This record gives sequence, C-alpha cells and structure tokens, in this order.
Amino acid sequence: MNTKYVLLTVLSITINVIIYYKLCPSVLQLCEVDTCPICFGTDLCNEIGQNKIVLQYNTFSAFMYNIFSVKNVYFARFYNMTVVLKKLAHNNEFQKLKELKRKDFNELINFLVSDSGDKHFVLCDKNTANSFLRIFSYKSSENLETLLHINIEPLLLEIFSSQHGWCVPKLYGYCGRLVVVQNAGQPLSEIESFNWFDRSYVAYQILQSVNNFTKNHDIFRIYLTDISPDNIAVNQDLQITFIDLENAILKKKVAGGEIHYTEHFDEDLYMYSEKQICESSMSDHNIYSTCRLLLSKKAPWPMMKNGLLHNPPDI
Repeated sequence: MNTKYVLLTVLSITINVIIYYKLCPSVLQLCEVDTCPICFGTDLCNEIGQNKIVLQYNTFSAFMYNIFSVKNVYFARFYNMTVVLKKLAHNNEFQKLKELKRKDFNELINFLVSDSGDKHFVLCDKNTANSFLRIFSYKSSENLETLLHINIEPLLLEIFSSQHGWCVPKLYGYCGRLVVVQNAGQPLSEIESFNWFDRSYVAYQILQSVNNFTKNHDIFRIYLTDISPDNIAVNQDLQITFIDLENAILKKKVAGGEIHYTEHFDEDLYMYSEKQICESSMSDHNIYSTCRLLLSKKAPWPMMKNGLLHNPPDI
C-alpha cells in the first residue's frame, strides 16, 4: 500500500478524532467533576459515568446546540426519556466562587435579600429567605451556596416539583456542573399557526398554572417576571411546561394584608413593581402578565403577533 496514502489516512482519522472530541464531548466531560465540591451535586454521576445519558444529534436544533454549545444547553437521552442538560456557569463564574469565603446561615439570608442590582431572582424579605433556605438543610453547604450564586432555578424545581403537579420540567439530578431536566417540548411560539381551539386549550392551561403559582403552594407565592413564548414549552399532547423559573419573585404567604392589582399603562408599555408585589399579601401579577404579554391582541414585540388567541373563529 502506498506509504503516502497510509499517512494521509492516519492523519485524516487523527484529525476526525480530535474534531469529534473537541466538538462532541462526552457528557462526563461536560460535567467537569474536577471542579467539585464547588459544583451543584453528584447524585447522577454514576449514571453518567456508565453512559446512561447520551448526547443526541437526531434533530437540527439538537445538533446545533450540542455542537456549538448554544447557551450551554445540550440535548440527550436518559434511558427512554429525552432530557436537557444545562451547564449553568461559565469558567470565570466558578473561579470567582472558589475565591469567595463560605457564608454562614445568617450571611446567606442577607445575601439572598440584598439588592445587588443584577439579580434575576428576588426573595422579598428575610422571612421568605429563611423559610427558603431551611427547605434545603439536607444539601451540602458547597452545593447549596453554588446554586444560590450561579442559578437558583434547580432549587425552585425542587420546591415546585413536577411530581406534585406543578407545570415545570422534571428535575432528574446533578453531576458536577450539569443539571439534568426533562425535555418538555417545543417553544410556545411554534404553535402560532395551530387551530384556535388547540391554542385556547393551551391558553387555559397557562392561566390555570400561573394562578396556581400565585395561590397553591403551602408556603410560597412565586411571581414570574419573564413570561414569554420562549419560556413556555408545549409537548405533542399540547401539555404546557414553564421552563424558566430563574426570573421570578418569591414571597412567603402571610395572613391578611392588601391585595395588589397591577396598574395598566399605555398599550405599548409593560411594567411591574417589585416593591408593591413584595409588600402585598397577594398580587395579580401572574395573571396580568400572562394576559398582557401572551394573550392580548396588543401584546408587545417580540411576543407572538396578535397574541396566542389571534384569529378566533366566527361563532
């Protein structure tokens, strides 16, 4: 066999292997477990080490996300389930965490209610923060503090668990820097052309769900502050799931007090008051925001044009 041909073949195979491992890392590589204990948890590391979770490339979106690490989100299969792997922090964020001094319980409460100006998630007061933290007393301080600093959403998926009927993705667990959650379907915007009766069924579920977020938890009320078609998924059976809880306000339930009704501004302007929501015993924020941003014919850009309930049939 021609030596030049052999060398070219070997070189080609080597390059392909390098490209594969660079562009198509294993799930275990994505976990970067060497960063532990500065990580989210380890309860899924055995399954990942045994290749029970495998990246999928069977759709265009999965291929693009998995190859180019779009938003640090990856699509995979876990046994017979489709799942989403979320890598919730960048290297520089983890480096900053390593340099932080560990906080005691009271310091964590003060951190959670501090006004840093860039928080996506708000706990209204120390009473709320205290009750929130005590739920996670079983977690290691390293795992808990990392989630509190990087992304609080997985903790909310434990409080508002899908196993208890909440319309949120099922949380399967953690390994290193990965969180594994249910793949709940396509974005709400993808059903824009569905018939009106299917869309009205989806709208009913959304309204019912946000009302439950306001009223049905035993301890808390959660108010979503980034309600948009991109943050709600719809599966093949038209069942909805809220896939972003990171942007929210959490308030502990209190007896009595005033109910807050959102002030309606000009049609092109959507605003809400975090202060008024937190100071009230209950707010209409979830219902108002859903109607204003998703259902209204005058929903502002970049929401769905003419709202989810556009073009109703003549009856």
